Amino acid sequence: MQIVEQTGLSRVREAINLAIDRDALKRAVMRGQSIPSGIIAPAFVNGYEKAFAAYGKPDVARAKKLLADAGYPNGFGITLHAPNDRYVNDEAIATAVAGFLGRIGIKATVNARPIAIHSSAINSADTDFYLFGWGVPTYDSAYIFDYLIYSRGKDGRGPTNATGYSNPTVDTQIASLASEADKAKRNKTIHDIWTTVQKDRPYIALHDQVLSYAQQPKLNVKPNPENTVFFKNVTIQKK
Repeated sequence: MQIVEQTGLSRVREAINLAIDRDALKRAVMRGQSIPSGIIAPAFVNGYEKAFAAYGKPDVARAKKLLADAGYPNGFGITLHAPNDRYVNDEAIATAVAGFLGRIGIKATVNARPIAIHSSAINSADTDFYLFGWGVPTYDSAYIFDYLIYSRGKDGRGPTNATGYSNPTVDTQIASLASEADKAKRNKTIHDIWTTVQKDRPYIALHDQVLSYAQQPKLNVKPNPENTVFFKNVTIQKK
């Protein structure tokens, strides 16, 4: 799919956003084990704001109008790439999203594959429409910006940005975060970056995946945002 005019691209992105029913995903696909969200950052990350995470109800009529205004009154066809062995119900999520898109005329074919192949395609920018998840081990928005938002291949940043999104002003703001010592000023910059990113919408946020653990009562296992149990952090509860 090639969308040359920027306004048209923005309209298509917004149409996709309006087509997706995040609450239905939570109920029917995730069986309640997800937190629907409108931002690609979980609540524990510095820079997260409830206003950014807010998401609206699906609006099929408005989504169709946006597509028509963008020059696609009859929709279009596209491939949605997704992993099938990485996230909880990942292929099922992609299939459900394809169904949502079908309601507004976007004929999405799901290509599910192992994460090793899927992530390699993203890292080499061989796909630009895909399902992907992202952990934030630093608990700071800069980690998201450096990998997913910064212009790909510029100044050693943006290695996982396969969307084609590039904003020079945002790049400058992101780069400044690494050296800004004033916490208030740094957080203001993070807020400004998110404001732009949420408006440009290079990514369509779906939900935060819930981490589920089963353990004996005597063990204290601390959840890790990377969904990995580090046994060095497991302790035995005292009686």
